[in-house]
Amino acid sequence: MCLPKKIILVVIFFSRYLCYGQSVNIDTIDKEPGYLFINEYGEYLKSSSIISIDSVLQQVSQKNFFPLPDKKIIFKGYDPYYYWFRFRLNNNENSPRTFILLFGGQGVRSAGLWQGHYNKWNSLGKTGYRYPFESRPYKNVHYCYPGTIAPNSSDTFYLNVDESHAYKVFVLALFHPEAMKK
Repeated sequence: MCLPKKIILVVIFFSRYLCYGQSVNIDTIDKEPGYLFINEYGEYLKSSSIISIDSVLQQVSQKNFFPLPDKKIIFKGYDPYYYWFRFRLNNNENSPRTFILLFGGQGVRSAGLWQGHYNKWNSLGKTGYRYPFESRPYKNVHYCYPGTIAPNSSDTFYLNVDESHAYKVFVLALFHPEAMKK
């Protein structure tokens, strides 16, 4: 095979990973301390208006997502934008794996998490101060989502956050359910 064809194959192979960032192996939360900050594995898209999951999925092909900084806590400051975050989780085990996604920020008006498995998108609910505490997907003072990854699979997650016109702090962390209880 000539050199240009090899380069094209390498670019195609790695573009799959570049357009979705790095994947997080869910088994990393089994070890002490039972959680993992995942900002470094995530990407973000910001917009000046609220956009739907369908519009976000169209943005994927346009490569409008950017890597999050490799920091546990990202202070973004004030801005008028709406944000979508994207990350990918792998489960290499033969049984389903559960986790809790915690995301930082106290001024979150509304947030919704979407889980994609084989291009089928499932809403994991909405949270934020706009909604009653009893309706939260995970009853906690912080904004959290419980989730499950099927055996031997990888899922992509999209999190939309409406804290427009506010000071923003971004924290994405995965917790083992027992560590979250503690």
